[in-house]
Amino acid sequence: SLVGSEMCIRDSINAALLRVRAAAALRAFNVGDYALDIWLADDERMRSLNRTHRGKDRTTDVLSFPYAHEHVTRAFLSPGALPLPTSRADARLGDVFVGIAAARSAAVRVPSGCAADPAGLVPAVCGCYGRLYAAAAPVGVDDACWLLAVHGICHLLGHTHEDVADTAAMIADEDSALRAAEHAIAARGG
Repeated sequence: SLVGSEMCIRDSINAALLRVRAAAALRAFNVGDYALDIWLADDERMRSLNRTHRGKDRTTDVLSFPYAHEHVTRAFLSPGALPLPTSRADARLGDVFVGIAAARSAAVRVPSGCAADPAGLVPAVCGCYGRLYAAAAPVGVDDACWLLAVHGICHLLGHTHEDVADTAAMIADEDSALRAAEHAIAARGG
């Protein structure tokens, strides 16, 4: 499944919209033949995953867990660089966990000016964190979940934001995925 969790229903998240957007992003990254799971998780789950897998005993907004595949490298992001999967098991890209509390918080707050993302890595109004944390207007919960999911997908594909060059490359690919999803939504009539 592309979107998992009962939280979709409880929080009125439009799972169908998230699926369409995610499929468009995967096609934009030339990994449309690969499966992806996006999980919406509460703070308790996000904190547990963050503690277990990153050694950080706090909640976070998004976590990515690539499938242990020898081809999962940053080279994916070049058109045609990812080989076609030879089996269903090889066709798993990974899991993205989106913190629903972070999405809800971003959706209801009123941004003031051009603030940096929480980690101070993306000061410009571009990419997912720029659009989410420095947006000129608040976004809805569906959009906040989507922005965090795209950020997570980019991490699955090998992107980091360890330095300015890595961050710039990640932002460029996030923006490409966001445009592809906007076109997919427009093509299906909204």
